[in-house]
Amino acid sequence: MYTTTFNPEETLEDARGNLEAHLYNLDGLSDRPRVKFFIEVCPDKLRPDVCRHPKCQQDIDALEYRVAVQPSISSPWRNRATEFYHLNCFEEVADFNNPNHVQRVYPLTRHNYEECRLRRRQFSRGHYLVNSGAERLIEKWKENRLALIQDVHEDFHANIDAALQTFTAATQAGSTATNQTDNTEAETIIPNNQFATTMAAAAAYAASLSAASANARVADTEVETETENGTAVSQPVVSELEELRNRAGSASYVLPNHIPGVDDFEVFLLGRVLAPIQSSGPGDTNEWNLFDAYLAPYGDGLGLNELSEALDSYQYDQKIALKKDDQLSHEERRYKDEQLGKNAVDALCRLAPIPFEHTWICPCTYGIEDPE
Repeated sequence: MYTTTFNPEETLEDARGNLEAHLYNLDGLSDRPRVKFFIEVCPDKLRPDVCRHPKCQQDIDALEYRVAVQPSISSPWRNRATEFYHLNCFEEVADFNNPNHVQRVYPLTRHNYEECRLRRRQFSRGHYLVNSGAERLIEKWKENRLALIQDVHEDFHANIDAALQTFTAATQAGSTATNQTDNTEAETIIPNNQFATTMAAAAAYAASLSAASANARVADTEVETETENGTAVSQPVVSELEELRNRAGSASYVLPNHIPGVDDFEVFLLGRVLAPIQSSGPGDTNEWNLFDAYLAPYGDGLGLNELSEALDSYQYDQKIALKKDDQLSHEERRYKDEQLGKNAVDALCRLAPIPFEHTWICPCTYGIEDPE
């Protein structure tokens, strides 16, 4: 996998503009691969890869999450040229309020490693491919982000419509009244405060969106159901696969043996190894949920570093969970018992393996050695 050279005079604004131009230029060419942002685990190399953020340019440590931009920005005509960033650095370069950027984020997994021209032997020590929990977190972050951008887009149009209605109503209500004293036409009266406030809010939304946001999310299929008073209401239909991805692991959820159109081994993985919920069994009122633990509740805003902070917290907790008690400091043992708890520890250990094609590998130990 080839890397590219630095431009020592590049600024952060230059980097943002170059990325946007890179996406625009290659998307218009049918013979070029679509630019993707792969989130992967940095391998242990004698010559570490360097972060391409113009204000960073530091080595990316082994087993740290990084972003691989492929094809690269500086060498777009070389299919194997790749540029790497610390995840939190890339969050400053990319615009994750733009659905055209969010849609390009992918965890590097068994499904797409061949796009990066990687070979299986490179995964033997937990390099490159993200583990089970990181895979689910990245996918859920992407889903939530696109949904929230779509909601912002809809609010933007609602504010524009409200502003136009206010303007039209004020104009039609006699905004051109005649001054009875000197028969001169009075100035147009418009409720400026309300209009300006609404327009300012709409403009703020518009600044964070692109034209592609209108198509960022496909609407859920809806079905009409009746309430107790007979009123018909539309409710989204939750597919079997979506329910499996969000509810697997809960004591109240019954795992399906087969889902039409989905590989049976993938159903097995999603229902067990990749399950986001950990329960101690029927009656458990304190089930642990991966998404609730590390991702902000839906609708809490578009935080710049939400994904990197979620993965950093997840990785820290997983290291604690994987260590034996005699390998922990007093503070770490207290954190494990009081802050994490049994369900969280069990889940974090279960989510450590890296699923692969009809098998899985378990190298994700973060350098934790067995003391024997």
